[in-house]
Amino acid sequence: MEPSYLYNALNQRIQTVVASAPRNIVFNAAGQRVTIWNANTGAQTQGQYYWGGKRVAFYSGGSAHFQHQDWMGTERARTTYNGGVEGTFTSLPFGDGLTTIYSGTDTDAHHFATVDHDYEDETDHAQFRQYSEAQGHWLAPDPYNGSYDASNPQSFNRYAYALNNPLSNIDPSGLYCDWDGGPPDDEPVDGGATYQDCVGQGGTWVDVTTVTVVASAPADDPGITIEDGEQIYPVIINPGSGGGAPSNAGCQVGPLNLSQNIQVAKSLAGQFWSGLLDGASPGGAASAGAAAGTYVGLVQTGGAWDPKNGPGGPTPANVAAGNINFGATCSQFGFNTWLGGQVCQYGAGIYGKRTGNYGSPLFSPSHGDWPSDNQQIQQGLAIARKGGC
Repeated sequence: MEPSYLYNALNQRIQTVVASAPRNIVFNAAGQRVTIWNANTGAQTQGQYYWGGKRVAFYSGGSAHFQHQDWMGTERARTTYNGGVEGTFTSLPFGDGLTTIYSGTDTDAHHFATVDHDYEDETDHAQFRQYSEAQGHWLAPDPYNGSYDASNPQSFNRYAYALNNPLSNIDPSGLYCDWDGGPPDDEPVDGGATYQDCVGQGGTWVDVTTVTVVASAPADDPGITIEDGEQIYPVIINPGSGGGAPSNAGCQVGPLNLSQNIQVAKSLAGQFWSGLLDGASPGGAASAGAAAGTYVGLVQTGGAWDPKNGPGGPTPANVAAGNINFGATCSQFGFNTWLGGQVCQYGAGIYGKRTGNYGSPLFSPSHGDWPSDNQQIQQGLAIARKGGC
């Protein structure tokens, strides 16, 4: 009998039938597999334990089995409750060449980079695609158009696994890559693919936990300047406490979650350019227009990403937060390039003039915007070019 699989609306595999043995799989709200049940008898066969996003142990066969992974989330050893070694697992960078030394039956299929191994066809199952360890690439193209990146040619290889860099990046869903040393954070709220973008573009990752807009800084901080009588409120990037592995805390600029907003803008930019390239069809043009309209609605005066017109009012920190957020998110439509940044800066100046909020002459170092606003937009552009927070 051929294996069969059942998926829910989130594309999570909730039932497998292999060798006529049906299993039901239950996920928690975070999308983590937590229990497996015998579909015929209703008996639980396995329960998984997590510490945040990391798998630490599972319960099966009346015993707890503790899992030990490397920095990419690939399991390398498994122990009993009292520290006895049950098994070890070795493999090559793409998961190929797996060698298992195990005292008993291996009842958990999580081995390579947090994906499930399907022994029935020797491939690995991610939420949206199947991966072949033997070939080192996905068996279907990346379905997420927002992952195209003109500055990173690897992103145009739609079958490549983790930008072809499995020692630094992982891709547990089949859509994004994650930063190394951290748990899988595919959702935009968790930072999405920030680190892989930074590495893919040749950048150097800066370990941060928060980004805070402040109205003052130490006397030796060159970020504080006075221009045209106005205070420039800099972004202070607070280093994380870890020893080199990026934090997954994202960053907060005033009341705005900059990590999340960058990922939303990146997705909208992908929809915009995909629709524009398909402009010959009415659907393509409509898709591009809808994506652009959604973004403008978020950043325009009174939009969800305009904190100065929100509950907190036009405080210096809220004004700075909106400007920095605009620079970092608008940059996604220009592929984080210098030219794209210029378009964003002039766009802000032209918008200000159209709404009667005059700043400086249009063709000036401030791009027609208020000098302080322009400076903060440039800070957002710089954050985007570094790969985000």
